[in-house]
Amino acid sequence: AGLKAEVLVGHNIAFDRAVMETALYRNGSDGQHMDGMSQLQHICTMNSSTEVLKLPGKYGKSKWPSLQESYSHFSVDDGTSSIIEGSHDALVDTEACLAVFRGLVEGGHIKLEDCKPKEKPTGSRTPTVDR
Repeated sequence: AGLKAEVLVGHNIAFDRAVMETALYRNGSDGQHMDGMSQLQHICTMNSSTEVLKLPGKYGKSKWPSLQESYSHFSVDDGTSSIIEGSHDALVDTEACLAVFRGLVEGGHIKLEDCKPKEKPTGSRTPTVDR
């Protein structure tokens, strides 16, 4: 699924990438899958939420919000609980991350028109120098 995407969205996506790279390495992958994913734009809902939530952290800086904290902030107040029921389940966490991403987009913190894949290299031409 990730190989067909144009943009990858995740909460603490740097961590997820490290876990995926480790798993691929242990399974003997040649890194081709990660190379393909590195061409995609990555949007980290944790980083994007940090300055929106401004949760107090150490040394006067805002701390990185957990998925639960971000979800609670961006959940629609429709009378239901803003607690993630069944967290650490892949589907549940994905749906919570989607809610955070939508909240960031709807709040103008992420612009969908900026969510474009990275430019792919157009070949391996060697530059020439005029003399």
